[in-house]
Amino acid sequence: MISNALRRHAPPILKWGVAHHLLPFAVGAGGRHRYFQGKWRHGVPATLNEKIQYKIIHDRRRVVKTYSDKLASRDYVLGLMPGLRLPRILAVFDDERELMANLPPGPWVMKGSHGAGMVLIQKPSQPVNPENVRQHVRDWMRTDYSLGHWEWQYFRLPKRILFEEYLGTENDPPADYKFFTIHQTVRLITVDRGRFGQHTRDLFLPDWTHLRSKKGAAQISAVPPPMPPQLPAMIEVAQALARDHDFIRVDLYVVNGEIYFGELTHSPAAGTVPFEDPALDLQLGSYWKLPERYGG
Repeated sequence: MISNALRRHAPPILKWGVAHHLLPFAVGAGGRHRYFQGKWRHGVPATLNEKIQYKIIHDRRRVVKTYSDKLASRDYVLGLMPGLRLPRILAVFDDERELMANLPPGPWVMKGSHGAGMVLIQKPSQPVNPENVRQHVRDWMRTDYSLGHWEWQYFRLPKRILFEEYLGTENDPPADYKFFTIHQTVRLITVDRGRFGQHTRDLFLPDWTHLRSKKGAAQISAVPPPMPPQLPAMIEVAQALARDHDFIRVDLYVVNGEIYFGELTHSPAAGTVPFEDPALDLQLGSYWKLPERYGG
């Protein structure tokens, strides 16, 4: 009984202790990281997801915090590719009252700078709902995203709310092209469409061979998206932004024929989103030679 109670209550106690600076991050993260390692065959990561988990556990370079912060990553990207287009920043706030007093008119995309999935889209024809905005801001500002899957790169990032220009049409944001880049070579491209409605995700090899296979819950499109004319240039961008990394996912958009930067991701879905085809997960993992240790 005591051991069961301890197992039940230990995770929230550890999160509370780390969040209040009473315990080091490594102590809180230890159980989750041991869980990851326990899933690896003979304790050795082999698949792409498993190697992402390894990276979560071991990569403590400062740069991964830089590009996990949605504001700091913009300067990082422009330092590597000064000519790359980025969505225009409309406003940045770190205080709810100031934000609500200066709420930008739509359209816009509101994001939390300190985590993933913190996105609220205000389309052109929609009236702004201040209470909806306020609730999202409160939820996000209370969230320590690092404690969800114990991802160090988000630990103690500044909590800020940013408003970016909306790049989509009246009905939908632009398609999201995600380039899984291993040792500076794109190995897989996923295309997400209708992410805030009827979400589809299609998987492609770099030559635009369509893989009739799923990653996660999103459905495969009935008609696959056509290869964008900008694909060779997008691959060049992704590989240029990946030059200092063994693995990184680079997200890009195409709007009116122009390539726009979306974000850089160190550990997509914390290495927990399954491939429908396990052989694909294993094949992608085979391209990635893990370092014995990550540099400073």
